[in-house]
Amino acid sequence: MMRSRFPLLLLLWVVFLASVSGSFGIAYWEKENLCHNKCLRSCSSEKSTYRFQACHARCNLLKEDKEHQEVDESRQPRPFPIPFPIPIPLPLPPREHESEGSESSRKQENPFHFSSNRFHSLFKNSHGHIRLLQRFDQQSKQLQNLEDYRLLEVQLRPHTLLLPHHVDADYIIIILSGRAILTLENPDDSDSYNLQNGDVQKIPAGRTLYLINPDNEETLKVMVLARPINNPAKLETFFLSSTEVQQSYLQGFSKKTLEASFDTQFKKINRVLFGEEGKQQDEESRQEGVIVKLTKEQIRELSKHAKSSSKKTISSKDKPFNLRSGSPIYSNTLGKFYEITPEKNPQLHDMDVFVSFVNMKEGALLLPHYNSKSIVILVVNEGEANVELVGVREQQQEESGEVQRYRAELSEEDVLVIPATYPVAINATSSLNFFAFGINAENNQRNFLAGEKDNVMSDIPRQVLEVAFPGSGEETVKLIKKQTESYFVDAQPQQKQSQEKEKEEGTTTPVKAKHDPTPERGARMEQSTWREHTVLASAVTAVVMKSDVLEQPPRGREWYCECVEEERKRAPAATKQHKKEEAAAFLERIKGVLVCNERVPCRSRVGRSSRKSEKAVRGCSVGISPAECWRIQQGAGTDNTAAGT
Repeated sequence: MMRSRFPLLLLLWVVFLASVSGSFGIAYWEKENLCHNKCLRSCSSEKSTYRFQACHARCNLLKEDKEHQEVDESRQPRPFPIPFPIPIPLPLPPREHESEGSESSRKQENPFHFSSNRFHSLFKNSHGHIRLLQRFDQQSKQLQNLEDYRLLEVQLRPHTLLLPHHVDADYIIIILSGRAILTLENPDDSDSYNLQNGDVQKIPAGRTLYLINPDNEETLKVMVLARPINNPAKLETFFLSSTEVQQSYLQGFSKKTLEASFDTQFKKINRVLFGEEGKQQDEESRQEGVIVKLTKEQIRELSKHAKSSSKKTISSKDKPFNLRSGSPIYSNTLGKFYEITPEKNPQLHDMDVFVSFVNMKEGALLLPHYNSKSIVILVVNEGEANVELVGVREQQQEESGEVQRYRAELSEEDVLVIPATYPVAINATSSLNFFAFGINAENNQRNFLAGEKDNVMSDIPRQVLEVAFPGSGEETVKLIKKQTESYFVDAQPQQKQSQEKEKEEGTTTPVKAKHDPTPERGARMEQSTWREHTVLASAVTAVVMKSDVLEQPPRGREWYCECVEEERKRAPAATKQHKKEEAAAFLERIKGVLVCNERVPCRSRVGRSSRKSEKAVRGCSVGISPAECWRIQQGAGTDNTAAGT
């Protein structure tokens, strides 16, 4: 009985497998044809006959090219590309990390750039805010040496007070903008200072302080480098008074301890200090938090005993000093670089930090350089800049020597970390000023890689340069010494020189191309007709982009056909027959679409950067003949260039 059923069961199983396979095949066919059908349906919106035909041809070409690509993927890789729209691998520049895009991608792409939104608010109300930058070592393992440091930003609106408190961290504060009254309380007395833009002050851990913005209009901005004492991952702040968002640390003591400490009944202590019994604090003031409003009279009284920061010296042991009180260490017409090191000021010695301020004009470039020991934390105060930072690519094996370039577009309140020994160049795209903290500052040396002064390359003997670089020793020395400026230079000197030369010479007549066998015949075609032919030509643009620069300028009528033929001719002998067959098949497919007896304009746009493999179609998009396009490519463009962009 079982033997008789077995063939039947086997037959049913085979039928089942066949049906399932057919279902998958139908689903795949429907999916593939769905894309093709959608493409065809999109052509129905084309009113022009030319455009309608071109749209249909493009849909069919895309379908057929995809089928060819699937067939090619199953074959062995070929040494030369076939004339179908398959991307051509090109030599890549040094691996580049951009600080653009989403937050998640930015973290992976440039671990050294912290945009301003990486600060999270510790406190915020209508009078100001306190923000803390995320931990440096959470951004990247490359920043583990900064795990003991945090960056704080404080903003106070006019006539406001940051309430008295102390922190378990050593502080170095810099006034970015505005005016401030900083008061530091000591066991027996207090020190109060008037601070302004560029002033720096060290605040030891545990020192009670409060900060006032006495200005009538300008917001006070302060940047703080903090080194926590107890826990590197966390800043602990202790406020004396209670607010709706912050409890007084005095409330942590027991009733008996408070009564013994103040020699007063707890009921009165509670009412006066904490406002929890009897006369309640004003509800509005309790909602203000740790930043509160002051009256003009209160500010006037608090300002009476404030001393100004030191203007004559930068070596004060405990008083504030101004970054710009001395002469800049680097200076010219394009920028100024101020810096104070632990050797110059004892306040910075304990934390082993230098502070610097840089002011640059728009278009200036701070020449490539690196710091021998210091890790620099750069904070943009005003303006924008493009930064290039060069390191060695991270790999599991330490032997890797591949150079990696990190790019960042910096704007106000952005932070950039520059690791020690990493070369960096800063291009000011607007008027720019920034502050910086340098960690591990003692005996740090800044080495420039270009410019007349402090250039480490200029001190290398010619004999060493001769074996180190491809050029001769004489050429290398001449190249290194060509830059006569130092520290700050024009970011685009060659471009400006050519523009100035053009202005001096005036408007010049365009040079005629050396070989242009296509003279203009009759009136130029209507612009709409050019657009139609551009659409027709788009069906074969991908193939044209596979070709290199043509040996002869395009002859207009059959340019695209010639590009395909040129590609076929370049095939090596081993694959010549294969190329010939595919080129012939391709031309057969487009025969009814491409109007080869009419002039077809260039496809790509003028003035955009283009890979070498795209130079065959580099030119104008609409309205200019192939002959004119060829002249533009050869550097003899006319005023029509603008019309084609």
